[in-house]
Amino acid sequence: MKHGYSQNAQEQRSVIGFHCSFFGRPTKLVLEMELAIKRSEHEKIRELLFSNDTGKRYLAVVLCEALEEQKVIKLTNLEKVYVKGLYDSESEVSFCAGCAFFESHSFRDLLGEHTRFGEEARKWAFKKVSRSNSNYNHQN
Repeated sequence: MKHGYSQNAQEQRSVIGFHCSFFGRPTKLVLEMELAIKRSEHEKIRELLFSNDTGKRYLAVVLCEALEEQKVIKLTNLEKVYVKGLYDSESEVSFCAGCAFFESHSFRDLLGEHTRFGEEARKWAFKKVSRSNSNYNHQN
């Protein structure tokens, strides 16, 4: 795990934050993923499993797992094997909280153990998928 400040320059990965900056707002990446869920862009989310951006890839994993658990999608065998491999990956995912807190964790830590940010991401994913699925069912 790496520590630092959210203002530090990032490598080729997006920062995930559910309560960032002075006002505690979600980061651009989180808002993009929420919009994809709201629009039921499940294929787009599935494609992000293979993104070069570790932030997008991580949120795609937690969203796809939530979507599959709620029987909205069924991952292909290739997708399942790829996600399983991410559970052992040392690739870093960056998180921020507030205006000065920043941490990076490996996929292994986030997906395999119960870290603060891993738990927060899972809760966020299930909440967004449940809400989206509920709204979809009410419209039909």
